Order: sequence, then C-alpha cells, then structure tokens
Amino acid sequence: MWQKEAVSEGPASFCCTVGLFRPFYAYCPEVNAQEEEPRVLKVAFPYTSGINEVYDDGTYGGCVYDWLIEIAKYTGWQYEFMTEGNASEQLSKMANCEYDLMGGMFYREEFKDLYNYPSYIMGSNYSLLIYHQEDTDIKGYDYNTLNGKRIGVLKRAVQKIERLQEFLTFNNISCELVYYEDTTEYGNCLESGKVDLMLGADVYMQEEAAAKKTAMEGVAEKQKAEEQRWSGSCQPTAPSGGGQPGADSGRDSPPGCRLCSHGR
Repeated sequence: MWQKEAVSEGPASFCCTVGLFRPFYAYCPEVNAQEEEPRVLKVAFPYTSGINEVYDDGTYGGCVYDWLIEIAKYTGWQYEFMTEGNASEQLSKMANCEYDLMGGMFYREEFKDLYNYPSYIMGSNYSLLIYHQEDTDIKGYDYNTLNGKRIGVLKRAVQKIERLQEFLTFNNISCELVYYEDTTEYGNCLESGKVDLMLGADVYMQEEAAAKKTAMEGVAEKQKAEEQRWSGSCQPTAPSGGGQPGADSGRDSPPGCRLCSHGR
C-alpha cells in the first residue's frame, strides 16, 4: 500500500485561474427579482469534483453552483443544469448558443473573442507534481531530485503543461514528459509504475483522500459485520488431550483472531 505526496510549484508561476462565462452573443438583460416570470438560463454543468457536483439524490453542489445561487438572489434568475456530456462536448454546445452559462473553465486567449469572460476570477487551484511517498529519491524541498524523472501529463491540459515546462526550465530541471490521451490511463499512470510523478491538482489530491476515506470506512463496516456473526469474544480455548490452544475452534474463525473459540 502506498501514499502520495506532492511538490507544489507555487501560486505565482504555476496557478490556474478559472472563470464563469457565457457567449458574447448571449445577451442577458437585467432582471428584477420581483418579476413573476424569471428568466431560466441553461447552465453547462459537466461534473468536476468541488466545482460542478451532482449528488445521488439529484441535487447539485460545488463552487459554481454556490456562486449561481448567490447571483440569483440579485437577478431573479432560475437555472436548468445540463449535465449530459463532458466539458469539451458542452463547450462546443456553448459555441452553438445551446447553453447560456458555463463555469469553472480555464481562461484561454484564443477564446476571448468567442466567449464573454468576466472581469473577476471565481477561484483558483494549484497544479502539483504527485509522487509515491515510498520514493525516497524525490525530495519535495529539493527540486534537483526531479532531474531525470518521468512525469505523466494529460495531453489536452495544454496550459498546465506549458506552465510545467516553464517551471522546469526556470529551475534548470530536465524531465521526460509522458503524454496520455485517455483519462483513465492517465489517472493510473503513477500507480502502474510507468512514471515517477504525475501532473495533478489540489482537487485531485482531495478526491484521492475522499476515496481512501470511503475505502477505509467500507473495510471497517465489513469487519464490523463479520464480527457480529460471532456471539462470543476472542479467547484462547483450553488445551484438550495435549492439543494446542484453539485446536477445537471453528474452522471459519473471525479474521484477526488466530486462537478463537466459537461462541455458543
């Protein structure tokens, strides 16, 4: 079993800003919150942990959702959240004016004439270089230990890769970038041992922590259910006929109890 640690490049040189935007051509007049028929806006809402979230009970969450609900207090807007498709597919539909709003997206210079970005960012996240805790060759406080390492990156994360390359160049670090087009393969690249580090984000680390917590809770529940099958506590049985302690115990004794007597 292994854990992960991360090297952060810092907010100044390696920080990704995200913004809430809508198409230039989607004109939104001011709406009085007292109007009987508020405007209903279609919101592109591709799932992204911490940003656009859809829960099992059908409700929504994340920072984009929270911002929109706050804005609605002043505009009277109502929303229809569109969750079909991934971010790229929904961005294409934005270009076709099928949606009105889309949040949590990176600012791209080439898109500034197509989409109306806001004057203020809605948040930021840090890019991280994540590595195995057991890898003693890499030291988070010594960038020189990154020399010669292989870094897994998601090919379409162009701006993140550019910032990573700037970071490596600035610190005179020589690394090999391994590009992945498939997100699943990219997500498993570190665990598979194909790379030494992977380019991720603080959101990714939060997801990993949540997944680990869920897994541990699942193991605990399974252990508890297994223990409830036994009415007696774990105690060594008395030797009989020169046998070893526990020799007459049930053959399917509870896990963790080598010398157990089957409770009656």
